[in-house]
Amino acid sequence: MIKMAIRKDMFHKDELKKAEEDFSKVQYKKNQRDIIISLSKVLCEYIPISDVAMRGFMSSSIREWQKKEGKTISDVIQMAPQDRANNVKEMFINLANRLVKVLRTSDNEKVVRNGVNSAFDSYVKKFATR
Repeated sequence: MIKMAIRKDMFHKDELKKAEEDFSKVQYKKNQRDIIISLSKVLCEYIPISDVAMRGFMSSSIREWQKKEGKTISDVIQMAPQDRANNVKEMFINLANRLVKVLRTSDNEKVVRNGVNSAFDSYVKKFATR
């Protein structure tokens, strides 16, 4: 898989700043925050933006899923492992789409999607069966 092929300047800087500010406003339970932090580290191996910006993009992707589904993260935790993974996959699809949208060019779309897929695989291995 391709890692670190994207330069930081490949993203619109104003969108990165908004994402950083967005994450600073969100409140998560400790275990939820720990999962987001763990997965943002995986994502940042592929997509070199700040951890805080990545977490902001993740938060907005989660909120997008919540609005669409009418559920909370606490609801996801209560789901059977396969249902949980399926719902979280939708959040990761939202994340990939959001990150691709803020690229300056579409040349790095594949790298972004590969990074997001790797983070989802990490989620499934580490967290989906809890």
